[in-house]
Amino acid sequence: NWVVRGRLDRDRDGRILISPDVHASLWNACRREQGRLDVLPLDPGGRLRLADIASRIGPATRLVCVPHAANETGVIHDIAAISALCERRGVACHVDGTQALGHIPVDLSSLVPHLAAQAGTLRALAGTTLGILRAASCPFEVNGDSDTGLPGLLSLSFPGLNGHTLAADLSIQGFAVATGSACSEDRPEPSRAILALGRPPATALGTIRISFGPGNTPSDAAAVAAALLSAVHRHQPQERR
Repeated sequence: NWVVRGRLDRDRDGRILISPDVHASLWNACRREQGRLDVLPLDPGGRLRLADIASRIGPATRLVCVPHAANETGVIHDIAAISALCERRGVACHVDGTQALGHIPVDLSSLVPHLAAQAGTLRALAGTTLGILRAASCPFEVNGDSDTGLPGLLSLSFPGLNGHTLAADLSIQGFAVATGSACSEDRPEPSRAILALGRPPATALGTIRISFGPGNTPSDAAAVAAALLSAVHRHQPQERR
């Protein structure tokens, strides 16, 4: 918030260029700057494209706000390239690295070997869950890129279903999942980060987020997939079963 206010208070004609998948705290701070906010598009995989950023940096742009890793979809943005672009254009780049730090290497050399090894394990767990869902021909959309995004994070949308209903069903079965970012879990409207991927509102409302950690095993990944298939079958309209 101080970064946003500090930049714009010095230049009342300045504008902010922001990614729609930033954390709610940054998004809300920027939204208070009425009429001075320009929102970047995401590609269907949830990634920022350099060409889109370059074309939208204008004479009045004072700050570009992006997350290193999106907290809802797990997409990892190319911060090095984005920062270099902003530097060439003479625009400040604000990067929220909260979701990346501790999950992927972020110039912390002492943690890189541990994180690299852990990342491979978590990505394999997510792959196990996805493989079981796909083998069962379960209709769903993957939000973001599970191969290059945050290891162990799966954002899945189930068209025509309600994410809160699925999460509640999984909770009864012993699995804790979320329906979006942790700080907006209790809001009924579809996530702006998921809508920015081009998902229809009805599909976005059917989104859940599964996060694996170091204590999880392949059997956990298989079990949550089985529980999710069971929940989807229970809550699908009769004609789709």
